[in-house]
This record gives sequence, structure tokens and C-alpha cells, in this order.
Amino acid sequence: MNKEKPKSLIEAAFRNPKAKLYRGNILIPAEPLEVEALIQAAAETEEEQDDLRGNGPESVFEEIGWPYDNFISFYWQSMGPMVWTSTLNTVRIAGDLALAYRMQDASSNWQGIALIKGPSSPQIMSAFFKALVRENGAAFGIRLFGSLPSNTDNAFEETLPEKVVRAAYWDWMKWAECATDTDIEIDWLSLAETIEARALSSISYPLELLTKLGSSIGADPEAWLDDRSEQNDRLSERAKRAIFNAYFKQSYGPY
Repeated sequence: MNKEKPKSLIEAAFRNPKAKLYRGNILIPAEPLEVEALIQAAAETEEEQDDLRGNGPESVFEEIGWPYDNFISFYWQSMGPMVWTSTLNTVRIAGDLALAYRMQDASSNWQGIALIKGPSSPQIMSAFFKALVRENGAAFGIRLFGSLPSNTDNAFEETLPEKVVRAAYWDWMKWAECATDTDIEIDWLSLAETIEARALSSISYPLELLTKLGSSIGADPEAWLDDRSEQNDRLSERAKRAIFNAYFKQSYGPY
């Protein structure tokens, strides 16, 4: 495949960006790009179409010499055990341009969410990550999280320092706690119980939490929810910060 064609299609999608961040080095498209559809539009032969369908866009990236990286991965553990994943990747389409895109589980719906100019410096990538997590990806046209991840695997700490991820997650928790236009509910006590249960059993803790929840709710779920809400409201900022710090210490690192 001629790499100039997909490159020109990507650049065209950002010609009139919805927003520019960090001195114009981070461009946000009017809506997330469908990466696979874009690459498919650049395919010139039936063989290239078949390769794309069988192996995905990254096979095309390899063929045309575009280096790509798994930038940061998020994991949510549920029962089974089952694990849901979401990753942020970057592919360098030219010396000074990289497309940031999101993959969820094994979905072919790869979303291009930003075009990043210049080298992948800590300043630019930290600004990108903080802007993305802020208000749950609203500026980029996506819903980033339904809750904080069970694990965060940061593959490039040299360009995205741990302290930046920690601060972005804390800001996300405080945003979600106050936001009125989201279905996300912050339950600090549940987070503390998850931390405790996970410390005892890293695999079966979701089932154990569900069992414990069923016995604690009792016959009046509404009264239990009201009491739970009051307990959360009474927590001090210091207590919330302690719970968050314990969460981050436990969850930051490879799954």
C-alpha cells in the first residue's frame, strides 16, 4: 500500500479540528475517526482489503513502515473471571505526526481521537492524557471510563510519568463525584471494600464482593442505598485521599 494515501486521509480528517490543545500540538477531530474504515478506503487492491480484514489495521501499519506502540492499557476485572480491556495506542504516520487511537477488547471499532504533532515528549503526552481523562473524554467525543480501571499498565513511563496518571485519576474521581450529567456513581466505601477483598484474593474477589453485598443489603435495598450515601457524604477529604492512594498503589502496574 502506498503510505501517502492513508496519511493524506488522516491529515484531511484533522484539517478543521474541533479543538487544538497544548500550543496547537494536539488536534482533536470533529468526531472520532473510524481507523479501520479509513485504512480500508486507502487500500488499492483486493489483496490489501483481504489483509486488512484478516489482520486489522496494524498489519497495514507494519507493511507501510509506520511504527506503532501500545501506549497505556486499562483493565476491568469482573466475575468468571472475565477481564475487559481498553488501550490507547499511537502510530507515527510521519516524522512529526502521530495518530492516537483507542481499541476496546477485540473490537474492530478503532477510534482515532487525536493527532499529535512533534516528538512524544513528556510535556505533550502528559497534556494529552490529562485532557483525555478530564471529564471522561468528553472533549474527544468518547466515554473513556465507567469506573476507574482494576489495573493500569503504563508502557511508557518515560513519556507519561506515574505522577501524571495518579493526578489525572484523582481529578477524574472528584469530577465524577460532583458531575450531574453522568451515570457514574462514586462510592468510596465500595472502593475501600474492593481494595481489601482484592488484597486477600486477587482472582475471586468480584464474586466475594457480590456475595457480601447481597447479605448486607438485606430486605430493604432503598434504605441500604440511603445509608450508604450518607456514609459516603460523611467521609473527609483526607479519608477519600487515603482510599484513593490505596487503590492506585494496588492497581497501577501490569495486569
